[in-house]
Amino acid sequence: LILKSFEANKSDEPVPDWAHAGFCAMVLEYVASLNSRPEQPMLRKHEFDSLVATVALCCDAALPGAPLGKAPSHVQQHMGEVKDTLCNLIAANFSSSSEVRLPPRGASVAMWFQGVARLLLDVARLFGLDADVGQRAMVFLPEPREMFSGKVFAALFMAGAYEAWELCLPEGETSWQRE
Repeated sequence: LILKSFEANKSDEPVPDWAHAGFCAMVLEYVASLNSRPEQPMLRKHEFDSLVATVALCCDAALPGAPLGKAPSHVQQHMGEVKDTLCNLIAANFSSSSEVRLPPRGASVAMWFQGVARLLLDVARLFGLDADVGQRAMVFLPEPREMFSGKVFAALFMAGAYEAWELCLPEGETSWQRE
């Protein structure tokens, strides 16, 4: 039914600029829709905030539909520095001997996001939304690695979990390492 409707309304006219805005926004909208449930929401506020911030920091500003694409160059540069700092922080302080680990909930949220991104990429490619129509593709489809970094997400998730009192840092002899 959807494919028939798509084929019936297909045209060779140039694709409007609003259609290029973005795949990243579609993925985040779909993830946010997971909370539209009659029972308790699937995602907590800090978890969704971590996903949004991860996408904003990881998506290259030069890509069509990038969250920071229209930001001034000094903001883009500063966000790049923030991303590098978060990656270095995780790489330097979280190893197999560390007592602080990403909670299982964080890994689940990351898997949900990556699963949604992969599903929507497959659906968009199935409908040919990345094929050239007129001047350019209907929707720019970034690869999942262009929208998500595990290191950046881990740092943002743990900061949000700590602020929401869901993550306890080690105490005792090793607590000085985290100060």
